[in-house]
Formats: sequence, C-alpha cells, structure tokens
Amino acid sequence: MQSNIRVLLAEDDAELRPVLVEILEAGGFEVVDVPDGLAVQSYADDCFTLDMPHRRVHVLVSDIRMPGLSGLRLLEHIRDLGWDVPAVLITAFGDSETRELARELGAYAVLDKPFTPEALQRTVREALAAPR
Repeated sequence: MQSNIRVLLAEDDAELRPVLVEILEAGGFEVVDVPDGLAVQSYADDCFTLDMPHRRVHVLVSDIRMPGLSGLRLLEHIRDLGWDVPAVLITAFGDSETRELARELGAYAVLDKPFTPEALQRTVREALAAPR
C-alpha cells in the first residue's frame, strides 16, 4: 500500500532506522530515511536553494538526540527556512522541558520510545491532518 505522502525520517540508530522505515511503509507512506539531523538539514537546504519538487516531503519524523544536530535544533533550522512541514519527534529521553520546547518550536507531537507501530502511524496521519 503506497501513497503519495512522503515522510522524511531522521534516526541515528542504524538498527532502529530500518524498523521505523518498515513501520511507516506498512502504514502506506513513502519514506526517505537519513542517518542524522545534518542530513535532514542538507535535504531541507537543497529543497529551498534548488528547485527540487520531487524531493518534497509532507511530514518529518525525527529522533531528538542525534549527533551533529539534535531534532530540536533541526526543527529550529527548518522553521527558520520557512519549511512548514508537520514534525513528529521521537525520543527515549522525553521530559516535560523537552516536550515544551518541542511544542514551542512547532512539533506536532513527541513520542516516547518504545512506541507501537500503530502509534507512530496514527501520529503521522494526525500530524498531516492537523491545521498549521
């Protein structure tokens, strides 16, 4: 089941990333996966500096703690670019301060690891449907 909805997934855990890709694809999404926030930053920069509509994504799913550029800093960067995609952040270290900062930066949701495949798929669908 493929859709035209493209998810950009940033997860630095090399074992978890393909599992998340499989979960999202099973939910009917097309997935572009990258190993860290710097790769998302590069992807976003390319989308804005080069006219590349085929690279357009509809939602971002990103780990919060990643080397190089955290999910929170990444969210700041893409918002500064004016990239208005809904964002779902995932973390094994969610605290109320992190959640509040994520909301202030425009994240739709923060999911705590571990989460069920259904929870991730549902949250991505909800993020896509939410008014921005």
